[in-house]
Amino acid sequence: MIRNPTLISTGFGVFLMNFNTMIPPLVAAFGLSACMGGGSSNPQPVSRDLSGPAALNAGSVEGEGSANGLPFAGAAEDFPGEITLQFAHLVINDTGEASVAITENTVILTESNQLLLLNGEVLEFAPAGSFFRATAADGTVYNLSTRELVDENVQTINIDILESPTDPAITFSASRSVIGQQTDPALLPAILPDGGSVLYAGLADIAYTVADLDGTNAAEPGTAQMVLNVNVRSSGLVSGSLRSFDSTQFQVNNEDFNLEMSLAQTSLVGNGFGTTASRTNCEPGACPGNSQIGGALYGENAENIGGVIVLDETLVSEDVRLLGAGNYNFLKPDRLDPP
Repeated sequence: MIRNPTLISTGFGVFLMNFNTMIPPLVAAFGLSACMGGGSSNPQPVSRDLSGPAALNAGSVEGEGSANGLPFAGAAEDFPGEITLQFAHLVINDTGEASVAITENTVILTESNQLLLLNGEVLEFAPAGSFFRATAADGTVYNLSTRELVDENVQTINIDILESPTDPAITFSASRSVIGQQTDPALLPAILPDGGSVLYAGLADIAYTVADLDGTNAAEPGTAQMVLNVNVRSSGLVSGSLRSFDSTQFQVNNEDFNLEMSLAQTSLVGNGFGTTASRTNCEPGACPGNSQIGGALYGENAENIGGVIVLDETLVSEDVRLLGAGNYNFLKPDRLDPP
């Protein structure tokens, strides 16, 4: 179980984490070029194909060990040298073109304290109001924020590149991920109520922008919260919904915009899932989009759910496109729904 982290730092190509005595600090040295596909302004998938409806399934399959490399919750704390994390990205380049992407990156565990390694340079994040901030030697400015629950098994990771003088193609990027010890998939049949379901409900945090239909002329990025409900049945079926916390969360053409979505029913693969999200508050056939959501169950008894979201919605009546990247992490209620 992850408790009381002293500092968590991650980036669009950088990563540091200190989980106190439970999980050592994490340092990733994959760098911007690895995430960005060799300097392109649009991040490209790393190490495997992450396109398609199941792209955001970060779960583990029984008999194959944990997908992220950390031991399952409750297992002996024998942490490996490397782990693997999924990131959802929103990027705006210097011409005002916005794009979203999913990448998978390797993170290296280290015994060092408060190290952040980027292309050989050691950085240290310092408090800056409600954030942590670091400036690399090349002038790139990174802003970090994290969110955790009390006594939880998974944490969200947020990093924004505010300025990148050495890669002017990036004027803004938001990278979102989660990390933690997943539920052993072999234990799920005993955890999920026989014939019933478990409802996970909480808030997802989204970084978003609104652009022309082709992704150009992106507006200044904003943040929004969405209410996420994920229902997991004992049969393994997963369904749910995603909606704006209130009508003021998203601003489209200088007006409030309410986003209501339904998750396409899917099935758990091991302890995780990945599926699409489609809008429900618009006329049938007038809601084109390519939004995705996925994640995994965390904790010895699947106490937590966490994952990432990619929004890509064409708002026909508004003649714009809404693009976003986000993550979520919350505890299940203290109740189980009967059959």
